[in-house]
Amino acid sequence: MDVIEAIDQWIEQRLSTKEVFMITGFRSVKALYDEVRYNAQDRENEQEIMAMAGFYAEVEAVELEAEARYRFHDFLQEQPYRLDDCVRALRNEKKRQLIEIGRRFSMKAA
Repeated sequence: MDVIEAIDQWIEQRLSTKEVFMITGFRSVKALYDEVRYNAQDRENEQEIMAMAGFYAEVEAVELEAEARYRFHDFLQEQPYRLDDCVRALRNEKKRQLIEIGRRFSMKAA
């Protein structure tokens, strides 16, 4: 049992304070409360990061679609159902550019 599980069971009153002290190695109730607070902050931060990641993924998808419509305008007039392919091509191009930038930096660092 790890520290988080022990504290969760202590909060649910399945474990006594002394048992939690033995499992976690904490010496005071204040240390337990601090760990609970830090754990809650960590969970809150993780949820916020997940929400931000979803938001930025959605924004990136909209931007890539707009760029694909602009860059491949003539092609999409002939074959409008190929928009997903154009977006995929732009995404791969951006990934390739980032990899190339990373290679240039690593070559300069070496």
